[in-house]
Amino acid sequence: MQTLPIRFKTSKPSRSDLSKLIFMNKELDSLYGPKVASKNKEGTKSKKARKINKKVASLGIIGESLQDVDMSVKNHYDEGTLIDNSYRNANTNSNCRSEIQRNSVDPEIKSYKEINKALNSKKEGLLPKVIDPNDPLNFVLNYPLIPNSSEGSVEFERFSTEVDKFCLQYTPSVSKILNKTMSAKNRYFLERWKKKMIEEMGEEGFKHHQEETLRKGINFHACVQQILAGESESEIQIQPNVEAFWRSIQSIFKEVTEVKALECSITHPYLLYKGVFDCVALYRDTLCVIDWKTSSKPKPLLTNTYDNPLQVAAYLGAINACTDPLLKIGPVSNAVIVVAYSWGDPAHVHFLNNEKCHQYWSQWLERLDLYWRTLDVPAPE
Repeated sequence: MQTLPIRFKTSKPSRSDLSKLIFMNKELDSLYGPKVASKNKEGTKSKKARKINKKVASLGIIGESLQDVDMSVKNHYDEGTLIDNSYRNANTNSNCRSEIQRNSVDPEIKSYKEINKALNSKKEGLLPKVIDPNDPLNFVLNYPLIPNSSEGSVEFERFSTEVDKFCLQYTPSVSKILNKTMSAKNRYFLERWKKKMIEEMGEEGFKHHQEETLRKGINFHACVQQILAGESESEIQIQPNVEAFWRSIQSIFKEVTEVKALECSITHPYLLYKGVFDCVALYRDTLCVIDWKTSSKPKPLLTNTYDNPLQVAAYLGAINACTDPLLKIGPVSNAVIVVAYSWGDPAHVHFLNNEKCHQYWSQWLERLDLYWRTLDVPAPE
């Protein structure tokens, strides 16, 4: 009697594993090494492996370096993935590069799923939280959105002494801190956008575009400030370059009442940063910091506003900690981001409740902590 060969049933990769395989090959230059054909016990490719290889090969991405990948496609870097510069070296051969990358992950982690989870557990561009209890900069990460007391503390004195070592000429602004600590991913897309605009407009044309955008923003905020200060619309001179933005926010004004403050400069007395917030008022009977933005692209989701939520969270914290009697507005734990559109469509209103504001406040503190830690202490003369 002829004996039939025994075939062992191998586990089939899930759809999730397939997508991760494709993603890793495309985005991180074959993070897990060169393509290896999956084989069964007899040494022939399994049906599922052939499908995987066929689909991956059809994309033409095996062996591409990170520098060759078109980042305009979907599935950009996962949020939280840290990429060492050595990974980007196109001259490094794939075997060596793959070995470096495998060694950069905890050796106890074996599967793609575990590796992906480990990478995603880290936030891109942020340093690990310091566990040294004697580190004076720990004061930043522990500061509450709504402090219980406005009085100083021993921790603040140590933090302030540490900041003095940086010999700063000015208190850093919220915008400067966010720009300095921008993630590698966001900075990549910003630089790519600038490059594209310069190619289309030229250096002078792009500079003029930036200046015009700034003028529009100034004119727009001036009109908003006037109407919220109680002036009638007939008395407000609306410039032609902001007419569409103005139409976009008409329906919002009736929701804003009891304005407490407009266009105020503020400095956080303990975390030592400054900024200018647009407005504090009641929005639908809830006390909020209101931030007015203009856009030439739709931003229907809060995630479309990039670092704007961190910006308003920073303003919230500064307002709540403020010791200036003229800006003692009371605890504020909600915010609104209004996005006005250049074609006049109704603005999108993003409301950040107490929970979201605390969430973005924590993220802002991480960025602020990173900012202080990346400053260079001047060498003694």
